[in-house]
Amino acid sequence: MNQPDDNAAPVNWALYFAKHGLPVIPIPPRSKAPTLKDWPNQATIDSGKIEVWFNQAPEGNYGIVTTGHAAIDIDPRHGGHLWLDDNEYRLPETWRFWTGGGGLHLLYKAPIGRTVANRVNIAPGVDVRGDRGQIVGPGSIHPDGGRYAVKIGPDDCPIAVAPDWLIQEIERPASNGNSEPEVDLNAGPIPEGARNHTLACICGHLFKAHGTEKVREELHQINIERCKPPLFASEVDRIAASIAHREANQQIDGSASRETHIYSLYNEREYEPGNIMWAVEDFIPEGFSILAGRPKIGKSWLLDDIAVNVARGRQVARSFPTESTGVLFIALEDDRNSLIRRFDKMEIERDDYPENCFISHQWPAGLDCISALDSFLMEHPEVKLLLIDTLQHVLSPDEEESYRATSRELRPYQALSKKHGAAILGVLHTRKTKAIKDDEFDPLDFDNILGSRAYSAIADCLIMMHRVRNEKVGRLAVTGRNIEDAIYEAEFSATSWKFSTVDRKLTRRQQIAEFFKQHTEVEISPLDLCQRLGQVPEKHQKAMQECLRRMAKEDVIERVEYGRYRARRTQDPQRSCNVS
Repeated sequence: MNQPDDNAAPVNWALYFAKHGLPVIPIPPRSKAPTLKDWPNQATIDSGKIEVWFNQAPEGNYGIVTTGHAAIDIDPRHGGHLWLDDNEYRLPETWRFWTGGGGLHLLYKAPIGRTVANRVNIAPGVDVRGDRGQIVGPGSIHPDGGRYAVKIGPDDCPIAVAPDWLIQEIERPASNGNSEPEVDLNAGPIPEGARNHTLACICGHLFKAHGTEKVREELHQINIERCKPPLFASEVDRIAASIAHREANQQIDGSASRETHIYSLYNEREYEPGNIMWAVEDFIPEGFSILAGRPKIGKSWLLDDIAVNVARGRQVARSFPTESTGVLFIALEDDRNSLIRRFDKMEIERDDYPENCFISHQWPAGLDCISALDSFLMEHPEVKLLLIDTLQHVLSPDEEESYRATSRELRPYQALSKKHGAAILGVLHTRKTKAIKDDEFDPLDFDNILGSRAYSAIADCLIMMHRVRNEKVGRLAVTGRNIEDAIYEAEFSATSWKFSTVDRKLTRRQQIAEFFKQHTEVEISPLDLCQRLGQVPEKHQKAMQECLRRMAKEDVIERVEYGRYRARRTQDPQRSCNVS
């Protein structure tokens, strides 16, 4: 099979690399994260199975699973090109792929009998994908619109075995060192007018060499000894926090870069946004979410339920369906004894504890938290849900509670969820106001969250719990970007919750069902249906697409091709009437 043209569809490239022995998996359009359940074991070189995947999503991307290989990910935005320049002379020729973000993938076979681990930052701007890892394949489209492409491929040379020195570098324990040149900390006085810029430059070089607190301490010492006159201590703290958060964002996915990416809306006429991915359907979507409620109303019981049942692929709170996926539960307000006691009270059998549910009662704070999460997700790509109880425990302890500071603190969590295709749910408390009755509770008033309003502004999804202590019934509200608002009646019974719909926007589903009853031959897209039903596309198209997808999945309507729907050809009266 000859190498496809550079602009060939991703399916052609997936079949090409499968023919050359690389197992592939489907990825949603313009995405980097696989959504297929147990994807490391579902990867295949079977052309028939690959064609079935792409018939279901013709515009989709694909990933190359790197088990048995070592994929070196070079990111020049973070200095990866310097490592490549230094080691180019001793790297054997092998397959090289341009990434859609301007980087480079070098693909090697793992030596016989060796397992290559997934590693982050073996050098600045250099990551490794190995056992149960994956890279996005050539021909796919980057979320920013760039195309992944072949630089050197199977038609140019055979794939090489990773040399011993490279394997040793991958396996070398992480250290606090870095390959950047050291800054001379004794270079003389720093005059007024150059103090902020000079301290910021020094901080950027120190960040990778030391923990956050060490950087702050050294920066204060340099300010006192060299700045003439010294800056206020609060200004030095601000510089340290700003540079540290910039570095954290860049470490994850370069989101702090000021590079501009512009595209023409005209060229996006055929673009179809991907479906909303749920960790818990209708409840916790992919992205960064916040669960807020007053202390001692049962949030911990709900988190226990989520952690265990998502890992097992069972209903959460006897209400929300899930598919089994890995979970990391950072339970910082509990210890092992209290957590296991709660699981016993929930009557979870010890033999039924899921092996893909990971728990920690200690976790670093601030930027070290982001780095630890990133490393964990690299080593455990099957984990797609992270629970943090409470979020305040992992935020920088000295960070001011201003809108700007909180925004800067939270954005790395968004970047992290996007990078790994995961859902992150952080728990926060609301203010200790007087007890109010359900009919006085405004479920969408998130100003009651303790702290800055940036929490509710930055989060992709907000979940508010309300219950008066010692009462069984309360409310739970869900709102967010691209999802429908929902309000549930929440019933708490000693150790568990159950939710039932109180107020949900069902009119859209009912309107869709009525439309297709009256127009049985029409094939229509979410955008056109919004316009036909008098709904503003900019506001409702994403929710319309999600509602159509679910109705098609339930066989209420049919999807005829990617992004177009019609009435079911063989109507089942019981199904077609069930629109609530």
